[in-house]
This record gives sequence, structure tokens and C-alpha cells, in this order.
Amino acid sequence: MRTEKEPDNHLAEEVYTKSRLPLKVIIPFLVLIPIVGFLANFPLSSILTDVVSKNLRELHTCPITFEKIETSFFFIPKVIIKNPSVSGICFKMPGQDLKFKDIVITFRGPSFYPPGLKFHAAIEKDKSQLHIYPSISYNRAIIKITDTTIDSAILDSFMNDKGFIKGQFTIEALIDMTMQKVTDAQVLVKSKNLVIPGRNIGGFVFDTLDIGPFILKASKGNTEKIFINELIAGSANGPLSAKFDGDIFTNDYNFSFSNLNLKGELNFSSAIKNNEKYGFLSFLFANYQVKNGAYQIRIGGTLEAPLMTPL
Repeated sequence: MRTEKEPDNHLAEEVYTKSRLPLKVIIPFLVLIPIVGFLANFPLSSILTDVVSKNLRELHTCPITFEKIETSFFFIPKVIIKNPSVSGICFKMPGQDLKFKDIVITFRGPSFYPPGLKFHAAIEKDKSQLHIYPSISYNRAIIKITDTTIDSAILDSFMNDKGFIKGQFTIEALIDMTMQKVTDAQVLVKSKNLVIPGRNIGGFVFDTLDIGPFILKASKGNTEKIFINELIAGSANGPLSAKFDGDIFTNDYNFSFSNLNLKGELNFSSAIKNNEKYGFLSFLFANYQVKNGAYQIRIGGTLEAPLMTPL
């Protein structure tokens, strides 16, 4: 049977079929074109920069200056605050500004509790690294601090008495704030290498004391008090060991002037007790009650000038 010869320029039907793009590919592509065009032309970067700049400038009681603000939307949206500096006014020490490396704030998605947005702020200064995870809603913020290490050098910025302690401290914290006021806070601070440098205290000379382990568990409610649930320093194998609890009545105008109200015990090692150089300890603690070899102590005064008395 004779068949009709197809023209030389004719292509088989299956070729046409295979070359067609399915609608499930074409439709999303057509939808994405205007979205990409909108994002490319919408001044989101300048809006974010203006918002961050405005909020930082409105912190009149704690001025924060910076070189500039950069934004990035590649993969994870982020805001970079270049070379920020926290004024010494924040901790009542004008002229002693606290300078940081770049602060990087990244968006981490929606927050379900409280309803709002989640962020991550990474801050570095010398040997200190802070990782802060705020979840922010209209009038409430829950702030988580973890994977954070603070070097004692940064603590000098808050105290007139520089170099009072040495070491690195890890911090875990959960802070609940309403209308920019702390309503609940739980803080855990640990160290494995606490050192008290040698110094002259009231005419009594102490050598450098390698204390070692340190643990602080603190909490705060909707009051001016910080509750010291547990404060432990040193160990049985070190030069001293101490254990205290109590509270700190905070001074909003100068934190270093916050009032201490702690009670606990302090025990020195046999090496120190039997060292003639520290013979003054028996005189210094003559009026203190002793339980299981430990002096029973009350600590008052302020953070800047603590006062030790018999319990």
C-alpha cells in the first residue's frame, strides 16, 4: 500500500510534545518575575538602615554610636552595625566607652511566643563573644543568651576598681521584658579559671589566688532586687572555697553602687592558714563564728566597696 511521503522539513509530533514546558513550570516563573522586580526596586535596605539608626539614636540614657550600617539579603537577611561604641554613660562612667567589633543581626523567622519576630545578634570584643537571641513582639521581648563567653577585661568597663578579677566566664540567660522593663530573668554564669590578682586590702597583702571554678545562679523579678540563688567559688583543692546567697538591691544610676546583702561561708586551705605570711587572717577573722572550718560571713556595702562582717 502506498504511503504519502512527508516533506523534508517536517518533524515528528513527539518532538513538538517534548519541547513544550509544562504549565506547573511556566506559571510560577511568571509569578516570580514581578516579585523579583519589586524586591529589586523596593528600598528595603534603606528602610532597615533608617529604623536601626533611629532606634539607636533615641537611646538618650545609653548612647550608642557607629561608623555605618550595612544590610545583606543574600540567603539570610542581616543588618551589620559597623564599629559600634557604647558610651560610658550607660554604666555611669563617662569617657570610658566600650568599643566592639561589628554587630551582626540576622533574621531567624517568625516567633510564636511571644507572637512576633526572632533575631540573632552576634557581638565580639577581644576574647569576648556574645550570642543573643531576642524574640520581639509589639510590647514584649523574650531574650535568650547562650554560647556566650565573657572575658574579665570587659568587666573592667563597669567598675572603677580595674583588674579586680581575671578569667573567662560562660553565660546562659533567659530574660522576659514588657514595655522595656525586666519582669523575669534567670542567669547562670560559670568559670573554670577564676583568678584574684594579688592586692593590698586594708593594709593586708594577698598574693594572687588561683581560685579555679566559679558558679553564679541569679534571678530577677519585677523588683529592683537581683536574687543571688547560689554563688560558689573555689574548691577543696584550691587556696579557698566560698559559698554565698542573698540579694543585690540595684542602683539604677550607678550599678557599681548597688547594695549587697549576702551571707555564707569562707574557708581557706591549710597551706594558707599555716603560712606565716597570712598570719593576719587569725586577727582579721577573730570575731567570726567558725563551722566545719569555715568562717560565717555577711557581705554588705556596695559592688564597688563590699563590706565583710561576722554573720
